[in-house]
Amino acid sequence: MRLGFVVYCVCLGTLSLAQNQSSRVPSTPLDRFEMPSNVLEEFQRDGCTVAQSNFSSTPHNVLHGTFAAPGQVDWMAACKLADGRVQAQFVWGGEHRCDTPLANDMVMHLSVNESVFLMVPYLTIASAREGQTHQRILQRWTPTGVWSYYCNDGKWEKTPGDSCTKTSRDEVAPSSSQKLLATELQRRRDIKSVAAAELAHVIEKQGSRKIEITAANADCRPIGSLKQICFFGFSGETSINANVIVERVGKEAWFATKLEATICQLQ
Repeated sequence: MRLGFVVYCVCLGTLSLAQNQSSRVPSTPLDRFEMPSNVLEEFQRDGCTVAQSNFSSTPHNVLHGTFAAPGQVDWMAACKLADGRVQAQFVWGGEHRCDTPLANDMVMHLSVNESVFLMVPYLTIASAREGQTHQRILQRWTPTGVWSYYCNDGKWEKTPGDSCTKTSRDEVAPSSSQKLLATELQRRRDIKSVAAAELAHVIEKQGSRKIEITAANADCRPIGSLKQICFFGFSGETSINANVIVERVGKEAWFATKLEATICQLQ
């Protein structure tokens, strides 16, 4: 995986470095995530706080899905430990499980000149590949640097992740909405729909597999009196993580003015 930096991993012999810099790994309390009470208690028993990557400003790196066997719902959290390491902790939903660690430490140190930056991956769920029976976990370090983990016979198999590309689009909002037809004005009153339409347009232009954007998890929130940002997440044959900035023109019309998306195709 080529990141464009000098990279060295934290191994067992360098835990003191992780200990000294553990406070620099951002984390989010478990109670920010929705999960069953028994699952929450299990994670809390180990003092878990959820390590965050720089891929999203919304809480992430807690997943639930069929990670060990079809029909068994499991939970996973990227837990920041007291010694500075970040490990994937699991609450298994049945007798099937992967006993080997996903990784001993998911903190990566990037050395740039005389500065050291700590990175934590963004974890998502991916559909099974051909011949597999349940879901995978994707560990994303950069828009194109992705590893895939599949639980097979109690052990994690690590392979290169799906093919990912990063795309962006910028537009300037019109100065007025007075010339819009009534039907167009009506369409532009719903913020999430405007953002979703822009994302669908970009995906179609890129030539990716067509997906139903309305099925994606989306969350919009204000970032100013006339602006909102919408976050989209979608897992399937095409996995998407996207941010869309939407600006209001006049009293009612909203326009998507900036989009950044990472689109991954199932391989």
